[in-house]
Amino acid sequence: MNPMPYINKIPYQWLVFSTAAFSIFITATDRSAINIILPEISEEFSSALPTTQWVTIIYFLTVVSISVPMGRLSDIVGSKKVLVTGLLIFAIGALISTWAPSLNYLIFSRFIQGIGGGMIQGTSFIIAVSAFNETQKGKAIGLNLIFVSLGNLIGPLIGGLMADFIDWRSLFILFSGLAFTSGLLSTILLSKSSSKAKMSSDFDWIGSGLFISAFAFLLSGITFASRIGLSSLTTITLIVVAIILITLFIIKAINTKNPVLNISLFKIPLFSLSVISILTAFLAMSSVPFLLPFYLKYVLLFSTKRIGTALVPGGILMGIVSPLSGLLSDKFGTRWFTFAGLLWTSIGLFILSTLNAESNEWLPYIGVIPVMSGVGGFYGPSNSAVLSVVPQSQSGSVIGLLNLTRNLGNLLAVPLSVLIVTTVMESNGFYPDLSSVTTSSDPQLLNAFILGMDRTFLYIGLLCVLGSILSLYRRSLKVK
Repeated sequence: MNPMPYINKIPYQWLVFSTAAFSIFITATDRSAINIILPEISEEFSSALPTTQWVTIIYFLTVVSISVPMGRLSDIVGSKKVLVTGLLIFAIGALISTWAPSLNYLIFSRFIQGIGGGMIQGTSFIIAVSAFNETQKGKAIGLNLIFVSLGNLIGPLIGGLMADFIDWRSLFILFSGLAFTSGLLSTILLSKSSSKAKMSSDFDWIGSGLFISAFAFLLSGITFASRIGLSSLTTITLIVVAIILITLFIIKAINTKNPVLNISLFKIPLFSLSVISILTAFLAMSSVPFLLPFYLKYVLLFSTKRIGTALVPGGILMGIVSPLSGLLSDKFGTRWFTFAGLLWTSIGLFILSTLNAESNEWLPYIGVIPVMSGVGGFYGPSNSAVLSVVPQSQSGSVIGLLNLTRNLGNLLAVPLSVLIVTTVMESNGFYPDLSSVTTSSDPQLLNAFILGMDRTFLYIGLLCVLGSILSLYRRSLKVK
């Protein structure tokens, strides 16, 4: 008996996974590293920081808006082609960024990177998951989250070091080189089967255009809501246009044989409830790193370096719990892991909702740990549950939807948190603006902020409890 087929099979499985996971790590690290160098970019181009932030905003909006159409494209032409093309576009965009003579030029080059990033995110996930068999999806998804967490933790460190010892442009050179390397590895190591189409159909260009436009307007509206308020004319206009475009997209999808996203999937309770739960989980996780630094800096008077340490233990545990939860859910089913993960997250939020001006300085650390580790334990099983009811021919577009849902939760956390906190501040007689929260603020204003922050964590914690209950639903049904 020739043992070579067995010996070769195991290394290649991990080779495929590692190749895809490397591209996931690159995009996660890039996103978190660029945030750190924004002050240096702002200083060089003599631009206001809110304007400079469009360097990251345009990238994020582009990635999220095209994630579902690019996932669908991978269903049609094959994941390898989309991934390698995405890595090449990402590398070129990063290389152009190093030569940016102006802020507008840099924003445009980040838009190009965003196109590449959108092609990378969904397809790398597909390839990584497909490296394992059907009974190991939870394990694969959990392992993926390790590289996302690792990128999020390492990115700020790399960004800070390179900006300090070289300059901010060197960071784009680094990511361009990494993306080119990943593209070369993907070309060489991924098998031809990754290039094969899963189904034969035409790409729905009109539906894709409607989808991308709809979510570009929606995400822009959400972004402006966190900056100029929900009641501003700009915000309302963007969101209304988005709703109209989403409606047109749904009508087009219903009347198209092979749409960008199969709307009938939402008729499956397990699918739709799981998507809602995923949105809730990332809404919860992103509200913490947004609000908690205000409390740590202006109430507990933490230094900037120490503020960052509050999220590190939770991030490490998230990376540990995620693959473990995914592995166990493959053996014992996803139901109780999704339920326990979100419930554990809610406990962390309830702990954070008790913070006050006299709280022990270690209490925020204690609260963050269950929030992040709970999402880590929830994410793999919840994604596995969604994919279990989706035909293989539609997995690309659905994985794109899962990426969209995760990012939408991240984005919604900011305006929702701002809305609750500023509403509480205004009800207590203070100007409803988080920029008024400083170390020299009136103690009563700080108390009003703390009350608003506590209520935000409490309300989102209750949403997580509801999400954990919804995640218990497990009726077996699959769309053909």
